[in-house]
Amino acid sequence: GDQLHLRHLLSGTVELGPDVALAEPAIQQVLLDIGFPASIEVLSAHADQIRVHIPWAKLLGQSTRLVMGELTVQVRIHNVESMAQVLEGNATDP
Repeated sequence: GDQLHLRHLLSGTVELGPDVALAEPAIQQVLLDIGFPASIEVLSAHADQIRVHIPWAKLLGQSTRLVMGELTVQVRIHNVESMAQVLEGNATDP
């Protein structure tokens, strides 16, 4: 598995990968936040790489950056009609 050593974190740049497992509930919430219906259940989520840059010396003046490589999400669709609405751009969740 991936190990995050303190020296990497303190350097300001951390790289994880390959195949980083992501928390399904967090990905589920992102999908809900961007308009996908609750009838789409996230079964698994993986990123091929994640890179985080934390500007420790200028933390208040610069943004922390997170860059994710290819994201693979496996879902189960419980309501085909609601998914069709998303694909048509008319997302509404009953």
